[in-house]
Amino acid sequence: MIDASSFSFHQHAPDVRRRIVGMISCNSELSAVTELVTVIELMGFDHYYYVGNYSIRPDSNMHRIFSNLPTTNEHLRTTNEQNPIIQAAQLSMIPIICGDFLQALRVQNVGCNQNDGDDATNGIIFPIHAQYGRVSALGLFAKTEHNDCTLTLAASLGEASLAAMFFHDAMTRILTKSQNQLEVLLTHREKECLRWIAHHKSNWDISRILGVSEHTIVYYVRRLMQKLGAQNRHDAVERARAHALI
Repeated sequence: MIDASSFSFHQHAPDVRRRIVGMISCNSELSAVTELVTVIELMGFDHYYYVGNYSIRPDSNMHRIFSNLPTTNEHLRTTNEQNPIIQAAQLSMIPIICGDFLQALRVQNVGCNQNDGDDATNGIIFPIHAQYGRVSALGLFAKTEHNDCTLTLAASLGEASLAAMFFHDAMTRILTKSQNQLEVLLTHREKECLRWIAHHKSNWDISRILGVSEHTIVYYVRRLMQKLGAQNRHDAVERARAHALI
């Protein structure tokens, strides 16, 4: 929990800015998220919630959610208009100051852990509007009194806004690179097999559809699973969807 009287953002500001700029060089989702979490902690926030919607191409959609919010709200697991963070972000181009966020979720009866405690969770949501009309957002929340939270926000508003933009940009770049690499790795036939696997077709079904032997399909499926690093057919489909390959 933040103690605004003892916390001095300016003490950490140089390190915060260095880490924000350092997101440019992150080459994996894990490294980018690790940097974001460190920045958020240095700024004095207790919780974060990031929902990313990406369109690498007009016909491709990719989504990511990273959070340590103590909530079981099912809508926060979605990336569409049912998500309360996305709802707020769609209506604004500037940061949104929010009151007791977890309490609001309880009032809506959409799920919070019972051990959340009675601490107020105030904070700010940074809308991120990108190409093709995609809306993402980063929410930063603090378990503190409203006045103390206001001081924290005032001290770190500029850096927090930069963190939202730099992190989203890093994720877009990382996912674009990953998608392009997988697109190159997979052959046309492997992509066809992947699409039919996503429609729950067996190897035999796919062989009949594509007009080749079942043995050939087994070979294609084995190869595409190796390239995706998938353990099974379901895993292959999930990984392909995560990278907008199907």
